[in-house]
Amino acid sequence: MERSSSKRWVNLSLAALAVVACWYALTRDIRYSREYMGDLRNRVVGARIIRDGGSPYFYKYSPGDPIDYYDPQAFDSHAASISTSTPFLHRLLIPLAHWPYATIMRVWMVVLWVLLFAMAGYAFWIARAPKARAAVVVVAVLFLLTNAWALHTKYGQTYLLIPALAMLTFSLRRWPLLAGIAAAALVLARPNAVLFLIPFVFMRGFRWVSVLPGVAVLIWILFSPRERHLWGDYGTMLGEQIKVHQDLGARQRPIWSDPGFRDWEGLNTDTVRARIARDPVHIYSENGNVFVLYRRIFGRSMPMALLAILGLSAVSLVIWVLVAAKRLHYWNPEPEQIAILGFCLYMISDLFSPIYRHAYYGVQWIMPLLLAASLYRGQQRTIYGWLFICLLLNIIHLPFLPMGNTIGEYGFLGGLLMIGFAQGVENLRRVN
Repeated sequence: MERSSSKRWVNLSLAALAVVACWYALTRDIRYSREYMGDLRNRVVGARIIRDGGSPYFYKYSPGDPIDYYDPQAFDSHAASISTSTPFLHRLLIPLAHWPYATIMRVWMVVLWVLLFAMAGYAFWIARAPKARAAVVVVAVLFLLTNAWALHTKYGQTYLLIPALAMLTFSLRRWPLLAGIAAAALVLARPNAVLFLIPFVFMRGFRWVSVLPGVAVLIWILFSPRERHLWGDYGTMLGEQIKVHQDLGARQRPIWSDPGFRDWEGLNTDTVRARIARDPVHIYSENGNVFVLYRRIFGRSMPMALLAILGLSAVSLVIWVLVAAKRLHYWNPEPEQIAILGFCLYMISDLFSPIYRHAYYGVQWIMPLLLAASLYRGQQRTIYGWLFICLLLNIIHLPFLPMGNTIGEYGFLGGLLMIGFAQGVENLRRVN
């Protein structure tokens, strides 16, 4: 009786904390949606340009252009624009692009919360134990308090689409054709996310028919002059962005000065500035790329060749361990472990990116963390405890701990890889 009462008390306490945290995060995010989401603006502008038959990747606003294309943050001297999303991701936003920007910001905030709760709801549904369900709730609620989530919502970023599409791909695995469509959408939104799909080849019941949607999309891009042009511009723009981020002499061009519109698309610049000034928000952020760590440690820039070699080596090592464990029968993974390892492969490529990854990139960890939580049985407490600490490092900034968010992110990678290979390690120990 005492145990039942204690358990009920724990559940009520967890529910109360979840409600308080969600209310805090929701009121904060609603405020952001009424101010100005700077990064979402360039995605919307890019969507409008593609909708109207143009290419956004080298576009610069000039007098006489529609105010639909105006972005106050885009008046720089670089030849490449700040529209860095893929043509497909821009197309996903076209249905929203018809509305005034003030409306789009509010709708986008709803979309982000729906995506988060959809992923958490799915992880809760597949969790097989009460402790696992509690772990899913804890991860989802605490994630709302991370610097990554706060920055992502403040700027109206789109990186949450990547874990959402990855989770959708995983959830549709029993329907290969549907899973293939979701996987094709994932790769079109983030091409290096193709690494997420590699471990699925080792999943029981894998069907090659799931590859057909991706092949169809590739054929469409190759044989459509319009798509070839957009993706070619996208690739050229990425090359220019790498030069910008690595100080390699990116191309420059003359720019027009910002016309400084006061009232546009449902926004009043003076009102927005007043709201921000009345209660300024300072969210801790840092860049967690490998090349940033190299520069901090060695005091000089990391050679691009070394960055590429180390990144490819890290990805290859994980794939080699995966193949070896499967062939030697040391590993009989759960589907969730396959997906976790796939996402770790993708995140390795993300961490080795030559383009600065700001703190909001960290929202992508939500998918493997939720799947890891759904596997929790009270075992491997050390690993799960470590992941919990890493999650806290992405919530609380400790001044005496430099690069705390980054330590947390690399901690996620290490802990999730251990969970992904956990059964293989246990079997190996038994054999020895």
